[in-house]
Amino acid sequence: TMEAEDVLEALERAKVRRKSDRPIVLHTDQGVHFTCSYYQKLASDMIRRYSKKGYPYDNACIESFHSLIKREWFNRFELENYWQAYRLCDQYIEGFCNPVRLHSHCNYLSPNTFEQMKANCNAQPLKNETQDTTSTEKTGTGGEYLRCQDPVLKGRSPLENVASHRV
Repeated sequence: TMEAEDVLEALERAKVRRKSDRPIVLHTDQGVHFTCSYYQKLASDMIRRYSKKGYPYDNACIESFHSLIKREWFNRFELENYWQAYRLCDQYIEGFCNPVRLHSHCNYLSPNTFEQMKANCNAQPLKNETQDTTSTEKTGTGGEYLRCQDPVLKGRSPLENVASHRV
């Protein structure tokens, strides 16, 4: 089973890898590893959100991810122990899911490509959706649009930007 130390190790790795000025939002269930004082202390500089007990619909994204990783990856192997599952999970996420797999919530880009494009855009939220959107990117995280300052992407429609960055 997952221990608080496993969660904290993953959280530390994520904090190091994620370079953003925006606050990190953690949405979890109310498992003991997410409510212990050690976790609370480590995640104190992050926004923490919890699903209602027994209500997986609050965390539909991770429930969908669990379904995908089982169907696309784990079902191919006979898991012998925790560490094999841990390595396979890491291989799936770091070797396929983030760098290769296209995600609808990332405008059908891989998460790595989407975040790189977003960082290159030096994105600024638009206040009024009626403004010219020819140089914007839809974030896929709530429907807001971001004005793109990248000279390669500026002046192109979001669909043109997506098409030019497909793998």
